[in-house]
Amino acid sequence: MTRAEPARGWKVWVRRAYSVALVVAAVAVLVIRRDDVADLVDGARPLPLVAALALGLVSLAQSAWFWSRCLKDLGAPRSFAPVLEATIAAIPARYLP
Repeated sequence: MTRAEPARGWKVWVRRAYSVALVVAAVAVLVIRRDDVADLVDGARPLPLVAALALGLVSLAQSAWFWSRCLKDLGAPRSFAPVLEATIAAIPARYLP
């Protein structure tokens, strides 16, 4: 076992904990403010909501594809999956101080 392996395990644990914390926070908001969330979607048709979600996911995939191509052209190739993971993990950084 090299010295890098324990560090990698620690980073994986932090990444997973961060993902779990985001899911817990989202569920907490949905549970605590369920009346407000229900008011937001009251009368909404499901098809436009599903289409908006699909377009959001396509946008994330396009961004990850773009950055993986840029990194490859700059000599630091990364596969699509880790770039997509980094793209998704960076979303809260846009909104949180």
